[in-house]
Amino acid sequence: MLFAIIVALAAGQAARAQQNIGSTAEAHNNVSRELSGAAAALNPGDSVFRDEIVRTGAESTAKLVFLDSTNLAIGPTSRVTLDVFVYSGGVSAQKMTVNLAKGLFRFTTGALDKRAYVISTPTASIGVRGTVLDIGVQGPQQMRVTLAVGRRWSARSGPGSHSSSKCGTAAKAPADAASASISIMPAKRRR
Repeated sequence: MLFAIIVALAAGQAARAQQNIGSTAEAHNNVSRELSGAAAALNPGDSVFRDEIVRTGAESTAKLVFLDSTNLAIGPTSRVTLDVFVYSGGVSAQKMTVNLAKGLFRFTTGALDKRAYVISTPTASIGVRGTVLDIGVQGPQQMRVTLAVGRRWSARSGPGSHSSSKCGTAAKAPADAASASISIMPAKRRR
């Protein structure tokens, strides 16, 4: 009897740890997931969970849609951790944090309060305010952020903070910086 109670408690804790935060809208070629040390393929229609790591291989892409309709497109050879997602209660309780470790991403905000979003990279933390951001993370000191649609974003790296309020502007952290600083520059025009 005591053993059955312990097993039931452990199962309940595992279910809480695997909080469903969205689903996989697209997964092309080699897209994998890791949750609680277990790895598997990530397929269209699969749920995604808090604290899950999603990886794409070469020539592989994925698109995740979160419960608030936030979209995260993941490019080839990329890795992201879905750290925090809270979409309940009042505005002050809402929060979304993703850790973009490596690769190319397009992040489109959803229904959460715009102050709820934080995108972490090895170079900086990025706050978004009703925007679409294209983000490239090449390493600890190399990152490029382009504001594709929207009004404002901000990046914080160490003691400095830089922000852009114009659509079509970008920021790039230099590869040779001792501590990353971010400079704003015009984005390259797409044809």
